[in-house]
Amino acid sequence: ALHAGKRLDRFLCDTFPERSRTYFGDLIARNCVRVFKNSCQDPIPIKKSYKVTELDQLEVQFIVTPQDSAIVPEPIPIDVIYQDKHIVVLNKPANMVVHPAPGNWTGTLVHALAYHFADVLSIPVDGQAGAREQQGDGVITARDVAARDFRPGIVHRLDKDTTGVIVTARNGGALAKLQKSFAMRTVRKTYLAVCYGNPVGEGRVRYIVDAPIGRHPTKRMEMAVVHESRGRAAKSVLHVLGSDSKSKLHLVLVTIESGRTHQIRVHLQHRKAPILGDEQYGSATINHTFRAQVKRPLLHAYSLELDHPEQNQRMRFIAKIPTDFLQMVDACMIPEFSKNPAQFIDSALVTETPSSALLSSLNKKKQSALENNQK
Repeated sequence: ALHAGKRLDRFLCDTFPERSRTYFGDLIARNCVRVFKNSCQDPIPIKKSYKVTELDQLEVQFIVTPQDSAIVPEPIPIDVIYQDKHIVVLNKPANMVVHPAPGNWTGTLVHALAYHFADVLSIPVDGQAGAREQQGDGVITARDVAARDFRPGIVHRLDKDTTGVIVTARNGGALAKLQKSFAMRTVRKTYLAVCYGNPVGEGRVRYIVDAPIGRHPTKRMEMAVVHESRGRAAKSVLHVLGSDSKSKLHLVLVTIESGRTHQIRVHLQHRKAPILGDEQYGSATINHTFRAQVKRPLLHAYSLELDHPEQNQRMRFIAKIPTDFLQMVDACMIPEFSKNPAQFIDSALVTETPSSALLSSLNKKKQSALENNQK
């Protein structure tokens, strides 16, 4: 309602102040901006003078310009869990974006990596020359990262306010092997979430959500559980570790077998148990009730288990749980959980671990499918 009645180019300029009104006028002329009315699936014809309304849904495709600034390494503190000459494993804090994107061209994990591990900026992309040699002026720009899908060393992502373990590569060989491991789903990712509502159902402690995820049909900035014809397969295994006395708040261990955008947040919302503090997928009323204790979505990437890209060794990395998360669990769900979280988590993980024979079978099928697709 605040922006209703504004010209489209002015609205975009106000929303993304790092870009000029002329820039957005050019995007509109190039059909890089689309406006959807209500639940309509097709965009409406627009000009830069179009007046936005409260119910409009916008999609914007940004274009790289010569004025884009270079990625300047920034001395941002990072919490290193493990490092060697091939990989770096970090505990990402809240309020940090992983890579540059509209609205976050600086202050990202990529900028921090560039400062602490300068070699990531020389990682080849898709087997091409090193990143510094790809640019005519010898530099990598922030919008190259976003627009060309070049994210030096980044193998997977965490949402801005999601904390926890994330692995990055330090050379092209490690990057390629890690990417293959994620594609083959041999990487085991485990999260902790505090949600409002019981996602597994009364009388249960475990539930498997097997529901495809795709773009929300009307809210263009959100994902949703959709029909399989409109989304991609997504599976999350939920295990309740503890609950409050009223069975409203629940600490949930989540193991994901796929990595869709906002997967855990969407699946828990689908189960009518949204993550506490999630302003996008959660309940505004519930979040307001807990506003004094909860300032962000309580979602933490607890552990990551993978095959080291060079050492041929299975490794498991655990990220320390943030204080705000532990305080909420201690106070409302499991007293003194913070003294020994692994006691509760590892016992639940035992029941989630597939047999080595099953993993081997699944990996062989996946490898065969990949090889057939390459023929």
